[in-house]
Amino acid sequence: MKNELETLRLQENIAGFTSVALMWMLKHLGDEDGAVRDELVTALFARGFEEHILTDKQKKQII
Repeated sequence: MKNELETLRLQENIAGFTSVALMWMLKHLGDEDGAVRDELVTALFARGFEEHILTDKQKKQII
């Protein structure tokens, strides 16, 4: 999943996040590995909110 999300992060346009990807990101939000936590998970969550990629249901899951 990490490799898939890294590929997704590099894409200019993200269509959305799968439930599996979202759950993985939530589980790794506090990861000890700064690259996973900051450069991958936090960056994707930020893009999800800023670019209106997340559904309302996904936003509620994150919050």
